[in-house]
Amino acid sequence: MPLSANTLSYEFDEEEIGFGKPQVAQTAHAQPLSGGLKFSLAMVAVGLLSLIVQTAGGLLAGSWLGLALSLGLLAVGAALAFWLQHRGSVAGIKHDGIYFSGLMARGGAAWIAGIGMTALYVLIYWFPQVLGQPVDGAGPTGLIRVVDPLARVMTGYPAEKWFLYGVLYTGAILVFGVRMMMKYRHNRYQQIRTASVAFFQLIFAWFLPNLL
Repeated sequence: MPLSANTLSYEFDEEEIGFGKPQVAQTAHAQPLSGGLKFSLAMVAVGLLSLIVQTAGGLLAGSWLGLALSLGLLAVGAALAFWLQHRGSVAGIKHDGIYFSGLMARGGAAWIAGIGMTALYVLIYWFPQVLGQPVDGAGPTGLIRVVDPLARVMTGYPAEKWFLYGVLYTGAILVFGVRMMMKYRHNRYQQIRTASVAFFQLIFAWFLPNLL
């Protein structure tokens, strides 16, 4: 197939025409974690453990301290890890190898994330009682009970499945917003876009509807 000004044929051997074989390292070594990053990941681990214990009805379930030691530690630890991970990066687009990562290439992380999010929506819509949805005037239990103190202050009522969903969704927007702000801190457009999404989700999509 002949080449034209608008068409490039891919029927060629890269090595034969002079590109050479790609340089691939024989061994790969994981980058050592800094003390700060280890501390932030420890916060995430403790927060996740506390969340599991409280969901099972254990110590501090349904209290402000329990909320802080579960979802609070998870959010702060993850945000801190993102900040530490990207604070030393230089300006420019850094997407090398992104389509070979576990999340983008249907690896283990992608399967875990996909199944987890799908399961959460299935439980919210069809089996909310598994999450601890209040029934017949009784208080919330399980995972929903974790956010009950916040729900009573903001709405005046016990927490229910949609309040839990709002907390989780808004928290994810804010935490990953930190990642975006740090990763693209040299790009004004991305900074404004991320800040506006986080602001409108927090204030207009979550805080005001629950307060009013």
